[in-house]
Amino acid sequence: MNSKETSGVSKRPLAALSLRHLHYFATLSRVLHFRLAAEELALTASALSTSIRETERLIGAQLFIRKGHQVTLSEIGAAILPIAEHLLNTAGNAVADMVHISQERQQTIRIGLVPSVAHRILPKLQELQRQHADLRFDFIDLPTRALINDVRSAKVDFGIGAGDATAALPMHRLLVDELVAVVRKDDPLCAAPTVSWAQLDNRPVAHFLLGSVADLALGSPKAQEVIVKATYRVSFTETLYSLIRAGFCVGIVPRLTAEGLLSDELTWLPIVKPRIQRDIVLFETSHGPRTPAVATCLAFLKAQAAEAPAADSQGTH
Repeated sequence: MNSKETSGVSKRPLAALSLRHLHYFATLSRVLHFRLAAEELALTASALSTSIRETERLIGAQLFIRKGHQVTLSEIGAAILPIAEHLLNTAGNAVADMVHISQERQQTIRIGLVPSVAHRILPKLQELQRQHADLRFDFIDLPTRALINDVRSAKVDFGIGAGDATAALPMHRLLVDELVAVVRKDDPLCAAPTVSWAQLDNRPVAHFLLGSVADLALGSPKAQEVIVKATYRVSFTETLYSLIRAGFCVGIVPRLTAEGLLSDELTWLPIVKPRIQRDIVLFETSHGPRTPAVATCLAFLKAQAAEAPAADSQGTH
């Protein structure tokens, strides 16, 4: 079999016959009167007659038998009519499908976010969807550096992650995060509402191999010392929390991570002296919102951030 005939689109050159030609032909076939058909098509009778003659020329056969302004279908015209109607119906359905896909895509917002913010952001987006039932969301969870690249390349409409001054993208602060210690509830550290970096210096600690913990600690020599001496560096949340539950160590994680994943056995304590914080920001594309739906979502999230308490970084646990 010829491979050219099996591909999705025929390689044969298209005839000059257009859907408009077929539409005029099908309308005249139904009305069988040039003036009445022309009025229905919002044409002059002369323009309709010219189009029919061109259709006949392109097909190579007489389609109508003319008797003044009234016409009847020729034998070939009657044979061609069902094919023309099928093509018009198929084309109409295809156009309707394309419009539907376009409208759906216009209402779909592609969002990249770091996993630790999901429990804070997703309920807000659910609230927005209740206000605008036609909105749809596609979510991609990524570390911040990969998220920034996806915003730059427009794979996502915007991203939510840890602030990065090197991103060279418009940024808007949504939340304040901080480093906290995740401990068992029976840990002696729980006797106080906070824990200092000095108290952690003599404890085995664990943190994520990837992520921002080590970068954030660079601002404090004592914090950096604790992080560098960490007993465990893990890649997955399940491993880190299992180590803490089993009593092997204290975990050092961003507070947003701790908020979303605590169990009945664990709690978290703010780490002070110093308190190390980071901004969680909205990364926007440099060319602005892709659609009105994206603009609506951005405005909503910024308004929500403006209404949030200034002391969001304190949190509760």
